[in-house]
Amino acid sequence: MDVQLLGTGGTEAWPRVGCPCARCGRGRTAGRSRGAALVVIDGKLRIGPTGPGSIGSPAPPGEGHQVVRIPGGWDVTAPDGGRLLAAAAPAGAVQPPDGAIQPPGGARPYDVALLDLTADPFQLGELRRRGLIRPGTAVAAWYVDDRVPGESELARRCALWGASLPDDGDRLPGPVPLAAPPPARTLVIGGARSGKSGEAELRLAGDAEVTYLATGATRTGPAGSPRTAHAGHRAGAAWRALM
Repeated sequence: MDVQLLGTGGTEAWPRVGCPCARCGRGRTAGRSRGAALVVIDGKLRIGPTGPGSIGSPAPPGEGHQVVRIPGGWDVTAPDGGRLLAAAAPAGAVQPPDGAIQPPGGARPYDVALLDLTADPFQLGELRRRGLIRPGTAVAAWYVDDRVPGESELARRCALWGASLPDDGDRLPGPVPLAAPPPARTLVIGGARSGKSGEAELRLAGDAEVTYLATGATRTGPAGSPRTAHAGHRAGAAWRALM
């Protein structure tokens, strides 16, 4: 399966035309630009925010490719058995149904995943927990725009999550070599209310299994801790919390 990203930005591209925000301004100053999200598969099938379509042919979208609409995205199986998961729009998590791990024909889990990691990086950990994304899957950030401070920060996060930050025109491989394991321990330090917990959670967003030791809980009732409740909301229900 040949996967080429013709556009990696948001639905309005990035930097946004006429946007006065500092993040778009820094992008323009640096000469950076990303076209609206668009992927071409095997030179025939294209998928963008408006959905799938064929290239240079009146044939129905995805002829020769199995294209299934799932909550938040598209599930694609190529004629050679390669599989791709693509987010349908920014600001949403892709949620394949439980049966998606064994599609018709017994195809394997996804070889390539294009996700809006800016909006919800925790979806990556959930997809790994379910076995839909496994070691060797090529995971790439898609719908890149001004929702993060800058590309260097998003690149740092992607490295933590085992994902790539491709440019327009890049081709993504199928299964990729296994990445080096992350450090066994990381100490995040800082002052009170400086964002230590948020940074620690962000670092683990792509992990399949996480045990969260909520030190903000109290004996009289963990639910009484706003910080603990907020952490649970950010991380989602898949993490195991000890209070």
